[in-house]
Amino acid sequence: MKKMSFTLAGILFCIFTYAQNVHIPDPNFKAYLLSDPFINTNGDSEIQVSEASSFTGAIICHYQNITSMVGIEAFVSLTVLNCDANNLTSLDVSKNIALTSLSFFNNQITNIDVSKNKALTDLQFTNNKLTSLDVSNNVVLKSLDFGNNLLTSLDVSKNPNLTTLGCYRNQLTSLDVSKNQALIHLDCSTNLLTSLDVSSNLTLTYFICFGNFLTSLDVSKNPAIIVLLCSSNVLTNLNIRNGNNTKMISHGFANNPNLTCIQVDDVAYASSNWISKDSWASYSTNCSLSVNDVKKSILKIYPNPVKNNLTIQTDDKLIKAEIYSTTGQLVKAFFQNNANVDGLQKGNYLIKITTDKGTRTEKFIKQ
Repeated sequence: MKKMSFTLAGILFCIFTYAQNVHIPDPNFKAYLLSDPFINTNGDSEIQVSEASSFTGAIICHYQNITSMVGIEAFVSLTVLNCDANNLTSLDVSKNIALTSLSFFNNQITNIDVSKNKALTDLQFTNNKLTSLDVSNNVVLKSLDFGNNLLTSLDVSKNPNLTTLGCYRNQLTSLDVSKNQALIHLDCSTNLLTSLDVSSNLTLTYFICFGNFLTSLDVSKNPAIIVLLCSSNVLTNLNIRNGNNTKMISHGFANNPNLTCIQVDDVAYASSNWISKDSWASYSTNCSLSVNDVKKSILKIYPNPVKNNLTIQTDDKLIKAEIYSTTGQLVKAFFQNNANVDGLQKGNYLIKITTDKGTRTEKFIKQ
């Protein structure tokens, strides 16, 4: 009798589980799921839990005017999710642990937790509103693209398999790619970077870093580079002498006010083929790459943030000071130890200070 009761209970549980419907409040998302015969296998007007949990394919629901993805948590075996170009403000994929590819371009999402998605190899969310991202658990990640968000920091040290990194149009002040030795494509343009070391990225092929505040750039250890776009920085040193300059198919070195020498493999070849540079910059095989920075102990700027008058305090002889916008444009230059910055718009700026002992770049905020 007891055995029969257990058997009956098991049968009832299976029937109940099979018949249980997934709660999908968004009508557009539900309509998409119902229209897919590989998901809605019985062709009825609901998605059963059994249908969702057994589905191992891809959900490609882009451009569907979806405002909520509630119900996606039932698809525990889902491998690909693309919900680009919808009206999403949130997305919970913590139950979708089989995901290998996740894309939610062109939404309004402010936060994403991918710590449970350890199978992810591809993560893309350009044009959203994220301010932070933790990919430390995504050790097999190969492609990460989150251009045009609001991130101020990024740690990719736990992603050794990364081949593509697109972090353009964010607010990154630093970026360490030394652990990403498989990196092929790096686009970190339009950020707030003041330095970037790519000497460990020997397979780097596409390198786009324009619109930052880089003062020195060395790609002499990167013989695979065929695209190098580093315009609109504050470069004083640029070394492209990597023994493979003839393979370059796209370049851009202009709008670097203090870059007078670019080190290359062959001056004649560079002069004939690379014209996207400032008129005052010349090519050479022997540019000096040393940067003589002013010691931090003898220089400071104040107040910071500043409203009206910005003061430079240094024991050395001030030669000049140049203020740059976040797009790398020179907005003000002066030759004394203080300047009125009342006319600057509110926001972040960099000031490059040149003394008789060298140069130094500092960040400040205009209130």
